[in-house]
Parts: sequence; C-alpha cells; structure tokens
Amino acid sequence: MSRERIVWIDNVKVIAIALVVLGHFFQSMTASGIIGSGTAFSFFETFIYYFHVPLLFICSGFLYQKYSQVRSISQWGRNVLKKFIAFSVPYFVFNIISYIFKTAFSDYVNNQTESLFRNLFTAPLPPFWFLMTLFLIFVITPTFTSKKPLYAVLAVSFAVYIFCSVQHFADFPETVSSVMLYEFWFVLGVTLAFLDFKKLFSYGSSALFAVSFALALLGNRLPIPEWILRFVCGFSACFGIIGVVGKIYAGRKQTPFMGFAAKYMMPVFLMHTIFAAGMRTLLFVIGITNPVLHIIAGIAASFALPVLAEMVMDRIHLDFLVYPLRYIKPKQKRALQ
Repeated sequence: MSRERIVWIDNVKVIAIALVVLGHFFQSMTASGIIGSGTAFSFFETFIYYFHVPLLFICSGFLYQKYSQVRSISQWGRNVLKKFIAFSVPYFVFNIISYIFKTAFSDYVNNQTESLFRNLFTAPLPPFWFLMTLFLIFVITPTFTSKKPLYAVLAVSFAVYIFCSVQHFADFPETVSSVMLYEFWFVLGVTLAFLDFKKLFSYGSSALFAVSFALALLGNRLPIPEWILRFVCGFSACFGIIGVVGKIYAGRKQTPFMGFAAKYMMPVFLMHTIFAAGMRTLLFVIGITNPVLHIIAGIAASFALPVLAEMVMDRIHLDFLVYPLRYIKPKQKRALQ
C-alpha cells in the first residue's frame, strides 16, 4: 500500500522519542550520582515512564493497521521478513557497539555488561529492547478487516497486560514480559486506526494530560495498586498528547522544525545512549563533574551527535545500518492478471 506521511503521528512520535532520550539521559545522571535521586528530574523521569513507550507502541500499531495487509500466511511471511530486515540490522549493529563501549569503558559506565549473548537475545540494552519487542509483536499480530475480532484481541491483550502487571514480571523472561505488556498498547493503536479517530482531536485533551500529571504527583499516596496508577496515567497522557497534537496538525502541512526532527528521530533513538555515555565519560576523564555542564553537554550530545552521524552516514551509504530497507527490498508477488 502506498504510504504518505501523516503529520500529526510523525510529531507524536517525535515527542515520544524525545522523552525516551531525556528519560534515559536523566536515568544515567541519577545513576552516576551527578544529580540527586530526590530532585525534580527524578519526578520527570518517573512521570514520562508511564506513557512515552506506550505512546510509541500506539503509533506503531496505528501505522501497521493503516499501511499493512497481514491477513494470510503469505502476507504474514512477507511482513515478518520485511520487519526482520528493518529491525535486525540496527538492532544488532548498535547493540554490539553499545556493548563494546560499555566493555571498553567499564570504569565509567553506570551499568556493567553481563554477556553479549544476553544483551542480544534475552535482555537487550536500552533502547534496543524496543526493537525486539516491536518485531515480536509484529510476528504475532495480524491486521483486521472488521471490528469484532479486533475488539476480542484488544480485550485479551488487556487481560494479559493486567496479568503481567500484577505478576511484576517475576516469572517471565524480559523479552516475553515486554511483549505481554506492550501488545495491548500496540493493539490500541490498531483500534485507533480502525475508528474515526479524528473525533479525539481537541485542545480539551490537554485535561487528560493534566489528570495524568496530577495522579503522578500524588503517586503512592493514592490507595490504589501501582499498576492501576501506571495504566491510568499512561492512558490519559497518551490520549492527551494525541488529542492536542492531532488538533494542532490536522489538515496542516509539516513545520520545518518538526519535519527536521521527524526525519532524524530514528538515528537519535538508536544512538543517543552511545553518544550520551561517551560525552559523560569524556567529561569525567578531563575532570569535569559540574552537574549543569554535564546536563547541557549530555543533552546536546544525545540529540545533535546522532543527527550529525546520520548526515555523514547518508553520504557514504552507511545509512544502511539505520535504514536497511533502503537497500534491501523483499520482492512482492505480482497480482494475477
């Protein structure tokens, strides 16, 4: 199916990935002791983890339903092959680069590596676990032509989400628990593509985000289980962001800044931890421990250096490492005449 850019969903993805980058960055700052664990940065980190990854899975499910056809064994096989090519190259390349960096500079990293096999197959490093989880979700999820089976899958995935949340993942490998948790959000995105979703677009959706923020502030003081708090905050924040961004960009052309950001968000997603850790290591080596300098330099490295790296890679055709489908295109069967 031909694919045209959907401005509002591109921009929702920009917001989600930017928050993933900032979340990883402030996690690293806290783990390394550069900023304290009781600061506003810690609340920011806790709050965004309620919704930024679910938001990415909602976007992925929406685009999957809108632009894919996976309703037969042959279509399923072609889709799995296409997703394997798209995800496996950046997954293995940047996971291995991250592993090498953590091994070479083990005295300066926050989390020591265990084994390359574990990092690649059972407990991928952040943010690469997202690629493995999303690939596995693509493997097990079809696209839909009617609402009844879709609603049944949504209900089952929500039940699995509740089960996994209550179990606290203790009995499952990380890759399995990730699929169990995020399949629901992905199918929620599929459902959104199936409905007249534009009715959700409203500036009033900001109230949903405000509710999520208020609940996150109250946190453990509320007499409800943590998983319910996490779900309500995540659901409210996701649809608050979708509603407002959709309202702003519905029927509008892309703006230059957001268009630039959307173009380079994938390289930023793949490389931000590597460049942020590299910058932090460099500052430590030269004796700089000032938190303000670390924050400024680290955030700049997280966003700017992956963009520069991708620009260079584009020129020498190493963009294959980020976008392998630009060079490898699975053959599509010709329709019968």
